[in-house]
Amino acid sequence: MEKGHPQEDLAPPYPGPPMNYGGAVQQPGMYPQPGFSPAGPPPVYQGGAPPQAAPVTVTHMMVTPPLQDVPGQTVCPHCQQTVLTRTEHSPGLLTWAICGGLTLFGCFLCCCIPFCVDSCQDVEHRCPSCNNVIYIYKRIRDGMVMDNITGPINPSPTFSYKDQQFAKDYRLLNDDQQLRVLLYGPTGSGKSSFFNSVDSALQGRITGQALSDAIYQESFTTEYRTFKIQNGGPGTFYPFVFTDIMGIEQGTNKGVVVEDIKQALMGHIKVGYNFNPVCKISEDDNNYNKTPTLSDRVHVLVCVIAANTVNMLNDETVRKMREVRLAAKDMGIPQLAILTKIDEACPEVKTDIRNVYKSMYLKQQMELLSVTLGIPLYCIFPVKNYHSEIETHDHTDTLILSALRQMINFGKDFVDSM
Repeated sequence: MEKGHPQEDLAPPYPGPPMNYGGAVQQPGMYPQPGFSPAGPPPVYQGGAPPQAAPVTVTHMMVTPPLQDVPGQTVCPHCQQTVLTRTEHSPGLLTWAICGGLTLFGCFLCCCIPFCVDSCQDVEHRCPSCNNVIYIYKRIRDGMVMDNITGPINPSPTFSYKDQQFAKDYRLLNDDQQLRVLLYGPTGSGKSSFFNSVDSALQGRITGQALSDAIYQESFTTEYRTFKIQNGGPGTFYPFVFTDIMGIEQGTNKGVVVEDIKQALMGHIKVGYNFNPVCKISEDDNNYNKTPTLSDRVHVLVCVIAANTVNMLNDETVRKMREVRLAAKDMGIPQLAILTKIDEACPEVKTDIRNVYKSMYLKQQMELLSVTLGIPLYCIFPVKNYHSEIETHDHTDTLILSALRQMINFGKDFVDSM
């Protein structure tokens, strides 16, 4: 399809499997609590005062309900505040459909009733702080009654040269400085493939700088590597780089050590370091950078997770990822998430990538990821990595470049504040 081609008719929204599809799913973020024992009799004390019971900490997680025909709590995408929306009713497609039906059957005196009944009109949600429109709940959208389709549904992605040109024109104040993006996440989530996809979208052809594997059961990346993307002729590169690390795995002696990720965030790990799943890097190691510069530090932290595994993340993996996120927060590093393999998670998206923001299943996975790791929904980007294609595609590039633009914006803001 040529760039700038008018949009075609879209396929109907695909609700996807239920949240607990494939079996029971443990609640995200709930870990074994201290002092809790699932079985066994209480201890018997022979004398003296019994020991004090360890305090039990209970973590409550709240899922933001979808916006429908009543005010709801959400995060305003304009002012970034958590607000209770203010609703206003306005005539929509359902209103006019009922009016036309009454007129068709000769009920001319009743045709104005739908314009006076709130349940027949669309609902506009506004932010009470900045008064901007957050979402419009439509009773009928794309010819379908929306009672069974909830939550904001964004328009399908269309290719824009702006994102591509934005990346090409981006420059740092210091020519010797570069924006560093660190990719981390569970094994097999597609970190290396995502970088290759970014490279492909910018080059206009399929590339494969970062080695990836489709069947490897353990982390295929074992070395701390940094990748540059060529911009124009040889020796000319974009002013941002991607750093790939070993994947996070379940088990104490598997996958990257969380402390190594923290050291990488601060710029203490040099390119070429081979991760040791058993222990963290030592300050005496030749690949330990004792005096990191601003360019050595990480400016944007990106969590990469496959859309078809969000509801299967085990507690230990979630704990490790949450620990990394909190460490980055303390350093002031901006963060966002990439949801990969959306075509494998949703058959309708596999049929047409433009259905990505119509899939209720993908929306549920994004909400679940937001609740599990605490990443705001506006910082989660669904993408499809290139893995079997031999040519790039406009709609696939659009999702990738949209995420890249946000990374650059976040990183620029962080560097400017240093």
